[in-house]
Amino acid sequence: MNVKRSLRLVGMIGVAVLMLSLVSCGAKQPGTDSILKARDNFSKLDSATLTIQDKVRNEEGDGEPKTFQFKYTNDGVLTYSLLSTLGGEPYREYHDGSVLHIYIDGEWREYREGDEGYQTYTRDNLYLYANPQTFFHEDKAIVEAKTEATDDGYHMAYRYDVDKLNQAVEEELGRFVEFTTDFELDNNYNIKRFQEVSVVELNEDGERNTYQNDFVIEVSDCNALDSVRDLTKES
Repeated sequence: MNVKRSLRLVGMIGVAVLMLSLVSCGAKQPGTDSILKARDNFSKLDSATLTIQDKVRNEEGDGEPKTFQFKYTNDGVLTYSLLSTLGGEPYREYHDGSVLHIYIDGEWREYREGDEGYQTYTRDNLYLYANPQTFFHEDKAIVEAKTEATDDGYHMAYRYDVDKLNQAVEEELGRFVEFTTDFELDNNYNIKRFQEVSVVELNEDGERNTYQNDFVIEVSDCNALDSVRDLTKES
C-alpha cells in the first residue's frame, strides 16, 4: 500500500464517521449496545497492546503486522510505541510523553514540543490507535446484522450500505464499493478482535483505482503494562 492510498483511505473513513454522526439517530441494530459499551471500556483503558494486520499486504509479502502499545501516565499523558513498516522499510515510533522518537530511513530522529510534527497525546487528544472510533460502527448505514453469544463472549458481524457511506465521503477522494465489520468481545464487553473488510475505488493522479482492504486488530494486555517498549533500545 502506498502512502497516498493509505492517507486517502483513512480520510474516507474519517469523513464518513464524522458526517454520519451528525445524522439523526434511527433504530439501533442488534449488538449496538454491546459495541458501544466495549468502545467505552476501551476508552477507559490505562494500557494495552494492539496487533494490527493488513491481511492483503501480508499475503502480497509487503509489510508486517503493526504492534502498538500504549500506557497513560498518572497525569493522563499518552506514552506509546509503534512497530511497523513504511514502503517496505522498518518504521518505528516511541513517545515517552515528552520526546517523540521516530525511526525512518535507517536512523532515529527526535522531536520535542515546538518542533513541526510533534504532538502530545492525552485522552482528549487521542492517538489513532488509542481512539475507540478506530473500531468502526455506524447504525445508520448498516443493512445486515448478525449477532451470537459464544462460549467466552459475543460475536457481531455487519454489512453496510455503501451508498449511505458514500454520501458522507468527498467525491474527489473516491467511493466505497463494499464494507463489512466483525467484532469479537469477551464476557466483560472488552474488544478482543475487530476486522474491517472493504473494497474502495480511489481517485489517484486522474485515475480511479480499485483496492481490497482487510484489516484485523487484536487487543491484549489490557491494563497489564507497566510501561511500553522503548524501541530506541531495540534497534
